[in-house]
Amino acid sequence: MILPLPRLLEILEDIRRELPWVIRVGTYASAKSLRMKSDDELRQLRDAGIGIVYMGLESGDDAILKSMNKNGDSADIIEQGRRARRAGFKLNVTVINGLGGVEHSMRHARETARALSKWIRIRSVRSVSCLFPEPRCMICGNGVNSFCPMHRACLLKSGRCLPD
Repeated sequence: MILPLPRLLEILEDIRRELPWVIRVGTYASAKSLRMKSDDELRQLRDAGIGIVYMGLESGDDAILKSMNKNGDSADIIEQGRRARRAGFKLNVTVINGLGGVEHSMRHARETARALSKWIRIRSVRSVSCLFPEPRCMICGNGVNSFCPMHRACLLKSGRCLPD
């Protein structure tokens, strides 16, 4: 979604022409990339064939988002997701279970549930993907923060705070 509108429309036309059997095109989008498009441009992309937008909320906790260098806060991410839905896209939102580590796990779960409920209440999220960070990933022990990953059993327990 970060590409300029003319380039995206060109790619979608190429897909339609060269791969006529493709029935659905999806794209990854960030709050930043959606913010760069007008409502009319989003509708043009929907009309040109993009059917679903995959968006990373990661956490509803703004302090956690800041610690992982996420561009934008939860309110901004939610608003841009709403804009995508108003343009007619299906929306798949990703959260990272356990992103708060041991110290902030319940705050992360609670704030993420709060953020998701703002979307779910208006029936705008089609699905939520939960990712589980591996101990060797970039956010785990990168020397910048004191992230301490959770044991898998605790990750599953904290995931129960999220809405079904």
